[in-house]
Amino acid sequence: MDRFLRWRWSLYISLFLGWCCYYLCRKSFPSSTPNLIAEAGLTKDDLGVISSSFAVSYGFSKFFNALLSDHVSPRKMFSVGLVLSGIGCLLFPGSVSSIPISAALWFAEGMIQGLGWAPCAKLLKVWYPPSQMGMWWSILSSAGNVAAGTSPLLFTYLSSVFSWRVGFYIIGTITVTLGLVVVLTIKDSPSELGVELTFENSESEDSNKHKHETSPMLRWYSVMLYKDLWVVSVGYAVLSAVKTSVADWSLLYFMQVAGKPQAVAAACIGTMQFGAIVGLLCTGYVSDRVMTQRTMATKCPRAPVLLAISLLMTLCLGLFATTVDQHSSELWLSVLMFSLGFLTDGGVSMIGLISMEVVPTQISGSAHGLACALAQVGGFSAGWPFAHVVEIFSWNTALHSLTVISGGLVGVAIYLLLLMLSGLTPAKTD
Repeated sequence: MDRFLRWRWSLYISLFLGWCCYYLCRKSFPSSTPNLIAEAGLTKDDLGVISSSFAVSYGFSKFFNALLSDHVSPRKMFSVGLVLSGIGCLLFPGSVSSIPISAALWFAEGMIQGLGWAPCAKLLKVWYPPSQMGMWWSILSSAGNVAAGTSPLLFTYLSSVFSWRVGFYIIGTITVTLGLVVVLTIKDSPSELGVELTFENSESEDSNKHKHETSPMLRWYSVMLYKDLWVVSVGYAVLSAVKTSVADWSLLYFMQVAGKPQAVAAACIGTMQFGAIVGLLCTGYVSDRVMTQRTMATKCPRAPVLLAISLLMTLCLGLFATTVDQHSSELWLSVLMFSLGFLTDGGVSMIGLISMEVVPTQISGSAHGLACALAQVGGFSAGWPFAHVVEIFSWNTALHSLTVISGGLVGVAIYLLLLMLSGLTPAKTD
């Protein structure tokens, strides 16, 4: 058992560091946007095109890799993704002289990034019991927030001392190196150590039999018949639009509207990631409590929490759009970013779990993959469409529009709350 625990810690540390590197590669572009405007002469529309190309490919990649992870080694999948993602970072600085080439390269980066989370989810399910999944899932997710909070500060420092290109080179080199290391520090399952764990399959024998006898095409068709899943996916898309817009554009927003230096703006944005970590841990704790105290046979028991999150998020977005100006203090900006980080990442954790609860257990993984893929529609809108609104109109118009859109998540949460209160089973379309 000691050998098992050592390997499980080796696995978890490898996944945590690896997910950090995936996120550092992903956030290297938005963290360098001030330098790309000032030194490379790119416009907000140019940046939006590159950002949207990533969102489109990442959505497709998450959709297909949810299926791929059931048929290939998650260890190899995670490792290959790290190596290729690092190579993409190393190549990007040389492409900025051509927007089409930069967009194509960042499109490829999005496809590669989709190789990251699917093997993480599969490995966690195999190595950890369901009663602990919420917390371990949340802690691993927070690795992305650690990286996202570090990235703007890292790029600000390196651009002032060396060049913005150095940030891409350092992150790319570290990521490639780690990708080669994790092949040696991760095992696909405890069975490779001669350990058989009873919690690996929490489903009944009949549901497992049904799952193995159902073809992938029939399974996807069955998933798409659940209208409640489509409602949840709409909410996921809205949440993704809000989270990505705030995370990717706040650096420029604080510099141009609040008049803050890049280093100060980056520090304020770092508090968003700290808030996100707290939000993830809180929702992880809540989800585990729900799983252990689920005495009522209700659907969507997390709906009240999602409703509270959506209402508070809409309020914070309104403050974000109306109270930021030249007189805004760093403390106020940090409070806003902490709150938005707590609410958006906490909401993502909650709605991701809900997407698996509105369908039968045997197709819950496919349902989550579909919801995540459709969420990238929101991620796409946070790229070129958001940048174009800012370019043509103003920051104020773009952020007020985002606040109105966030009301869609409130509507979804109310629908799920009514579903919970009614106790109805997930409904299929005709």
